Amino acid sequence: MGIIEKMRLDGKKGFVTGAARGIGKSTAAAFAEVSACAALYDQKQEKICLAVAPETVELQKLYDYLREELPHYMLPGMIKATAAFSVTANGKTDRQAIMEELFHG
Repeated sequence: MGIIEKMRLDGKKGFVTGAARGIGKSTAAAFAEVSACAALYDQKQEKICLAVAPETVELQKLYDYLREELPHYMLPGMIKATAAFSVTANGKTDRQAIMEELFHG
């Protein structure tokens, strides 16, 4: 499991930090009902996973929008919604916990 740092882009390694920011900005701009968004990279499945809150977000509508706005290599392979994100002791989004809860749980 990994946080968005590196991923394969057509067989080559590349930094995904920009991709994560692009996904987050697009999501926040397009959907006012999205209160939180975290883009993560799953090394096991080699795909970007997008977690959004709250649970009421229309995921298919969100994916359709992202498909029109983002290049294919930035599209999340999986999108899941949750009521709220786990946070660390420092109050930051706990990306590892989100990955385990939503995508591996």
